[in-house]
Amino acid sequence: MIPTYNPNQVALVIPTLNAAGWFEHWSKMWRLQRFQPSHCLVMDSSSTDMTCALFRSLGFEIVNVAQGDFRHGATRQQAVDLLPPEVQAIIFMTQDAILADENALLNLVCALDDPEVAAAYGRQLPHQDASPVASHARLYNYPEISHTKALADKEKLGLKVAFCSNSFAIYRRLALQAVGGFASQLTFGEDMHAAGRLLLRGWLIKYCAEARVHHSHNEGLAALWQRYRAIGQFHREEAWLLESFGNVSGEGKKYALAEMYYALRHAPHWAVISVLHTATKWLAYRAGVKGGRRV
Repeated sequence: MIPTYNPNQVALVIPTLNAAGWFEHWSKMWRLQRFQPSHCLVMDSSSTDMTCALFRSLGFEIVNVAQGDFRHGATRQQAVDLLPPEVQAIIFMTQDAILADENALLNLVCALDDPEVAAAYGRQLPHQDASPVASHARLYNYPEISHTKALADKEKLGLKVAFCSNSFAIYRRLALQAVGGFASQLTFGEDMHAAGRLLLRGWLIKYCAEARVHHSHNEGLAALWQRYRAIGQFHREEAWLLESFGNVSGEGKKYALAEMYYALRHAPHWAVISVLHTATKWLAYRAGVKGGRRV
């Protein structure tokens, strides 16, 4: 398999904060990759461990970002702006996304072989220590079959048509630049925000199930509250997303029922926890939509 872009035309960007604990597993799978981008950039938020030295040992360039200045949109766009002009495609990962096999990056880059695809995101598998709820989240949101989404699919998918995850995604640089890049004000949801604008410009978004990473979080109720309140605020402040693509309430109910069914089948004692998670998500989302201090 030979992708349209060669390694010198592709960059890898990873925001980090005290990532040393993940490095052994991350670097092991990095070294196995059949496709390695020539330009690798770590945007480090003032780590106090060995993160910078470890990634530098792989030949990565390190850019220091003050913790107080980190923004999911602005920091990623800063990285885009720092890349040399020959870079035409940019892969974004998070420090806890572990490449699953030797073809993970190659398959993701090949997703841009279709000239109408502006961005693609890979499949996220649960980590070995994932709870039943965390495992279900990955299995539900990242199925085994690849698909490509166009604006017309909003009639079937609603807001999910604009779903994209920068935990493991690639963007065609010219397309991203054409819609203004990542929005600098965003502390959350910069991937969906960009994907939505790309869809409205007529581009396609691809889900590439063959490009796989291990990535999941065993979130407690406090972390769930923070995340879903942030989602609610994001939807309130970026109301054009719901206006352009549709509502989320039906999908939320479908997901909650699927999670409960999964828990009952695989870990019945997690059923009560699933109910608590669902209630926390709903209340936090409503709190975010109603407004208040930015989280």
